[in-house]
Formats: sequence, C-alpha cells, structure tokens
Amino acid sequence: MFIGAGIWDSGLAASEEESLFYQGYGQTTINKDVLCYYRFERIIQDIGDYCEYIFLFDEGGDDRMQCFEHLQPVFLPNGAIERAYDAYNTRKIL
Repeated sequence: MFIGAGIWDSGLAASEEESLFYQGYGQTTINKDVLCYYRFERIIQDIGDYCEYIFLFDEGGDDRMQCFEHLQPVFLPNGAIERAYDAYNTRKIL
C-alpha cells in the first residue's frame, strides 16, 4: 500500500495523502515510471486475489462478502484505478 493510491477510501484527495506522507517521512525522488507500473500491477493482483477468493472457494461465508466490499471501491470514482490512471497521465506530461 502506498500514498495517494485510493486504497481503503481515506476520504482524502491524493495530494492530501501525499502531503501528509512527506510531512512524516521527508521528501525523496520518485521514479514515476516505476510507481505507475507498480500501481497497475498491484491493482491487478488485488482484483485477481479478491475474485479468486469470492468465486473459486467454497468456504468463507462472511469473509467472501468482506472481500467483495473491499473490491468495490477500486472501481469507484477517485478509487485505485482512477488514481492510477491520473498518475500515469501526469507522468506522461512531465
């Protein structure tokens, strides 16, 4: 998990999350290409893991519903996918 990713719906804008992160850890140089790759790779992995648990396992009960609830925000406005695309598009402009 990392700053500005839209994970767990903190209610903060990506820029607010980043500002708070840097207040705590200090400034650093970020390789935007690597960060963009990681964001998309991580989202795809999470979607696959959640879907595997939801659809391919017979056990789980309430855990399956919890996985479904964690998966939904990924697709919502300002969720992980939208923020990943925003980061990618910003990277291309810079």
